Amino acid sequence: MTGFRLAVVERLREQRLRVCAQDLNTATAALTQAEAIRRGLQSQLSHGSPPGPTSPDQLARGAIYRDRLRGDLLEQAEVITRLITELAERRGIWIAAHAQYRAITALHEHHRLARRELIAHQEQLELDELAGARRRTARPGPDPDPDPGPDLRVETGSDVEVRA
Repeated sequence: MTGFRLAVVERLREQRLRVCAQDLNTATAALTQAEAIRRGLQSQLSHGSPPGPTSPDQLARGAIYRDRLRGDLLEQAEVITRLITELAERRGIWIAAHAQYRAITALHEHHRLARRELIAHQEQLELDELAGARRRTARPGPDPDPDPGPDLRVETGSDVEVRA
C-alpha cells in the first residue's frame, strides 16, 4: 500500500515540476521580449533626428518624440525590473519543486530496493525451509526394503551358502 501512495506522490511532484518549468520558461520568454523592446527603443532614441535642414516645428516634434521615447524607456526599465524579480521567484519555486521531486524519487527508489530485498529474503527462507524438509525426509535410517544387491547365495546340496 505504501508503494502505491509513493507512486501517486511521485506523479504529483513530477506534474508540479513540469508546471513550474513551464512558468519559468514563460517568465524567461517575457523577459527576453521586454529586453528586445528596450533595445529597439534605445536604437530609435540613438538615431536622433535626420540630418539636413529642419524647421522649428520639426525640431519641436523631434524633441517631443525623444521625450516620449525616454518615458517609454523608463517604463520598459520598470517592466524589466519587475520581470527579473518574477523570474527569480519562479526560479526559486522551480528549485523547490525539483528538490521535492528528487526527494520523493529517492524515497520511492529506497522503498523499491527495500521491498526487493524483503521479497528475496522471504524467498530464501522458503527455499531454506524446503531444503530442510527434504533433508529431514531423506535422512539415512532403517530402510524398510533394503536392496541386497546381486544374489550371492549358492545352493550346495541341502545347505545354502552365502559367499561374500
